[in-house]
Amino acid sequence: MKRILYLESKLRMRLITAEFELLSFLYFNGPTKSRDLSLSTKSSIANFQLILRRLRESAVVEVEQDQIDQRVRVYRLSDEIRHEFSMIFDADAESRAVLQQIAGLAERETDVLDRCANCDPDLSQQRPKLVSVR
Repeated sequence: MKRILYLESKLRMRLITAEFELLSFLYFNGPTKSRDLSLSTKSSIANFQLILRRLRESAVVEVEQDQIDQRVRVYRLSDEIRHEFSMIFDADAESRAVLQQIAGLAERETDVLDRCANCDPDLSQQRPKLVSVR
């Protein structure tokens, strides 16, 4: 994973797709609210919405209303896709480690955004870019 992030930084191009980031985040974190899910990828909000719509239309991701606030949408992997992910990644320890690192990376980005939003409300609309190389 460190090599992938290093290459992304050096080449200035994405090697891990936003779709993969989103799906792996749902796989490891389970049902997730739309806002939190949007923070799991480094793509723009417009691209995130496009990806999410395609994944919903292809029945890869399912949407439900939040139990507490009916206005909030909660997304989850379909049972079939979750099963496929389990068959692939539970059997391969290296792949599972990569996915867990991606999920952790998304979580750290969410923390950074939350800290930025507390300092300046206008920053809550922007996404911090990951530039550090480990």
